[in-house]
Amino acid sequence: MTRFQSGYAKLVARLVADLVALSREVVAEEREKLRAAQEAERKKTPRVSPRLQRALERAEAERKRAAERRALSARERSAKPEKKRPELASSALGRVRSTPSAATPALPPPLFVHKRSRDGSIQHLERGQGETAPPPA
Repeated sequence: MTRFQSGYAKLVARLVADLVALSREVVAEEREKLRAAQEAERKKTPRVSPRLQRALERAEAERKRAAERRALSARERSAKPEKKRPELASSALGRVRSTPSAATPALPPPLFVHKRSRDGSIQHLERGQGETAPPPA
């Protein structure tokens, strides 16, 4: 090997050694940053016992199941056809009519159906000829 080649080999060997030392320093710095970040994260989150952790997981699973049940029942309700309810109108005697007849004029339901006396008996109120209820809003 010539003198130039040996000098060149020494120079390259020193350069490689410097690069290795520099890379080790960078790796050590990155490792320290990672450790500091993990330590900060560990301090942020509270420690939970395994038993409590399982209980929290069960509670979360139950919340998810309940939300799914609510969503499913809402979908079922919206999918069912609505049943037509008969129109309810109460008469003075408290009877329920399913459909109003065409012959009777449409009067609003009475405001007070009965009054109770002090002894507990019920006295039905009747509307007079001149008395009319205000039209519904």
